[in-house]
Amino acid sequence: MVNTSRISLLIYATVLMYTMYEEMKGVSIMDNYEKVLSYFKTQTEPVNAGKVAEATGVDRKEVDKIMKKMKDDATIVSPKRCYWSINA
Repeated sequence: MVNTSRISLLIYATVLMYTMYEEMKGVSIMDNYEKVLSYFKTQTEPVNAGKVAEATGVDRKEVDKIMKKMKDDATIVSPKRCYWSINA
């Protein structure tokens, strides 16, 4: 049986952590996600993370995290090693 109060506490802690991060950086994580997603939507050829970071102005480590989430969600696919494009 799952303890729902523990799950709720973990969700709350996660949201709080991201909120604090956003306040410290002055940038919303979702804003960066949207920037990266928009960039992928405009590309006709696969691109690597370095190109995404350079074009969007988002820190490379942040781009890596965002792209990992996009890979896990199948938002982007890799037609060749280290290059990614939007999953049409």
